[in-house]
Amino acid sequence: MSLYPSPRWRIAVVLLRHAMPAQRADVFAYLQRLLTAFQPEMPPWRRRLKARLAALRWTDSDLFPAEPDQGPWLTTLEEKLWDQGDVRLFQAPLHDDAAMGRVVDEVAAWRADETLLLPADPFYTPPRNGHAMDAWRRLTAAAGFRKANRGLCCHPTDPLMLRALVRRIAPVLETASLQGRAQLLMVLPWGLETAEGDPALWQADRLARELSPLLGLQPGRVTLCQLALPGLPLSSTSLPGLRGALEHLSGLDTPVLVLPFTPLPAGLQGWAEKAGVRHLHLVGPGDPALEMAWQTHLVRQARAGHEGICAGFGARQCPGEHSLCPYRSPAVFAPPAAGLQLAAMRERA
Repeated sequence: MSLYPSPRWRIAVVLLRHAMPAQRADVFAYLQRLLTAFQPEMPPWRRRLKARLAALRWTDSDLFPAEPDQGPWLTTLEEKLWDQGDVRLFQAPLHDDAAMGRVVDEVAAWRADETLLLPADPFYTPPRNGHAMDAWRRLTAAAGFRKANRGLCCHPTDPLMLRALVRRIAPVLETASLQGRAQLLMVLPWGLETAEGDPALWQADRLARELSPLLGLQPGRVTLCQLALPGLPLSSTSLPGLRGALEHLSGLDTPVLVLPFTPLPAGLQGWAEKAGVRHLHLVGPGDPALEMAWQTHLVRQARAGHEGICAGFGARQCPGEHSLCPYRSPAVFAPPAAGLQLAAMRERA
């Protein structure tokens, strides 16, 4: 039985995408948008120049495979959320306000009663998920679309995500262990820990600590690294880039499992061979049922009553020194989704 009184209540769930460049022609525009989010204080002409110079350093191996069609998966996810009301899923790229503005227009044309923004990865950093949350609020206000707006800032230790990740990794780890003492390499997006107080790396380390015992791995067998973008410096000085991490692990003469939280460059296999990694195993998508359960769980938790959801769904978990967390004080309870829906129905009546 549905917890909500009418299926007419329309919920627009917006899935953020990394939207990495798949063609050389896309690189300059992508880098320019990225620098606008990460260095807004820089004069526009300098951002354009920096993006142009950085784009010249990209090769075909630095590009990313085209994202697969998510249409059937989105349709199934909408069906799994039938108990929430009339749910429709939309996709919006990170750092592309023009494309996000078009999604806002689509959501408004659909006449959604409520919107929910889901992050592109489990970690919060202001110029990534934070920028998207701010852009969504700004663009919806500019469009005159003033409906209930909810969002997840992060979910680095969500229990269903952990379960899905373990089910993804375990069979690959079993195969790799036949070739030696495997190492797990977690690849984080570019742009984490760009300022003091950024909680993203603390969150990633927390996730690694949670995963290690679940997989039967010693902490030293889980390594964090960050995606590097040619022409731009590494966003964090405390983590190696992907190529540097591969070179380091090659010296251990051990199989390497790559667990990505960001799209991976097309040249990854070639980089690994050049670095001397003899056995590279990529952890891909897992059990569709578990992945679906995880995503529907996030939507339901986000609608459970909190306006801002932290790692523990309302329980403040990031240490106090990570002051850039958008919910650094205890989460403020918003009116429950069911209450908002009842109020809207009374107005319609």
